[in-house]
Order: sequence, then C-alpha cells, then structure tokens
Amino acid sequence: MAEPLCDLSGGEMRSAPLAAILVEALRARATGELRVDAHGGTSRIYFRVGQPCGAQVFFGGFKPLGQFLLEEGWIDIEALDRSLAAVVEGRKQGEALVELGCLTREKLHLGLALHHQRHVRKLAEGTEGTYAFTPLAELP
Repeated sequence: MAEPLCDLSGGEMRSAPLAAILVEALRARATGELRVDAHGGTSRIYFRVGQPCGAQVFFGGFKPLGQFLLEEGWIDIEALDRSLAAVVEGRKQGEALVELGCLTREKLHLGLALHHQRHVRKLAEGTEGTYAFTPLAELP
C-alpha cells in the first residue's frame, strides 16, 4: 500500500492540503466528518465510504442553499421567501422547495450536489487552520 499523504486523524492545513485529505479518506473508505477550523469558523465535509457527500463552509463567500438556487436561476424570490418560512417552521429548505412545487426532487439533488461541490472547492483554496476527522456511524 502507498505511503499516506497525510494523517487523516488531524493536523495543520498548511502541511496537509485538502486534496491529500480527500485522497486519504478515499483510500481508507472513511465515513464521518472532516472538521476544518479556520478564518474564525468551522467548516465540515461529510464522507460516506470515502466519498464526500456533504459540505458546510463558513468563510469566503458561503451561501445558503436558497440563495445559491436563486442565483443559479432555479427558483425565484417568491419561492425563496416561501421556503424560508418553512425553515422557520422547522423543515429543511430543500424539502420545502420540493413540497411547494418549486423544484423536482431530481433538481434538488443536483442543486445540493453543485452547492456541496462549490463548498469543497472553496475549502480547498485555504491553507490556514487545523483539521480533524471523526468517524461517524450516522451522518447528519
């Protein structure tokens, strides 16, 4: 087996670029949460069997899902407002957009994938901060 590119359990981002962490997570077929503390916030990438399956990035232009979909032209401002009202009631925004007929389930899945990809790319630009991987049996 090839020598690890980084210590998946944690370290400094300047010595382990995100690309190396992604490769190690894939090699290990890791399931869990990669936490990156940088720029005064905490960002997360979730992995299922080594594949990134979700991301939250809280610096450098983070956009919530609704704003992302609005800017992409997939929903209008009325749909955004209606979905935000559903969020206040405790529902997930994407699910609310489907229930309201603003998006198909397939379009929501594609939008979520693109939104997560944008977050991972933004996180990959950083070289500051620390990271730690926590194995999880269940993902959020």
